[in-house]
Amino acid sequence: MSPRLRSPETVTAVGGAVYAAAVFAWLSTEGVYYSGDPAAVAFGVGYGLGGLFLLGAVPLYLLTRFSVVTPAATTLWLLAGTVHEHYAGTHLHPLESYLTVWPLLFVATLAVGGVEVVTRLVVDRVLDRGGVRSLL
Repeated sequence: MSPRLRSPETVTAVGGAVYAAAVFAWLSTEGVYYSGDPAAVAFGVGYGLGGLFLLGAVPLYLLTRFSVVTPAATTLWLLAGTVHEHYAGTHLHPLESYLTVWPLLFVATLAVGGVEVVTRLVVDRVLDRGGVRSLL
């Protein structure tokens, strides 16, 4: 396999696109749809797909480039919570919420990752173990 195909950037772009497509396809099969003015629909779809791409790509980049695990785990945990809320009926519109509040989920994911990075750097400084490194 070409070294260029194994770069963190390539893995991130492909992973983010696959995550966005898979989640958006699942949401579409579960009744989430856009209707109305074509410009508003285009904006809504772009907003939703762009957010899903970022939710998938950035944690994957942090994992492959810096071996930061918690953003990817948090993203999967948040998606699993949305799936659970949808099928359990504990939230009126969990799927629509996932698409609209993705900036909050994204910030929460980055905050968790920031705590992991700071913790690992402090442990690395004090115990000379840990730290961040590239997986690819």
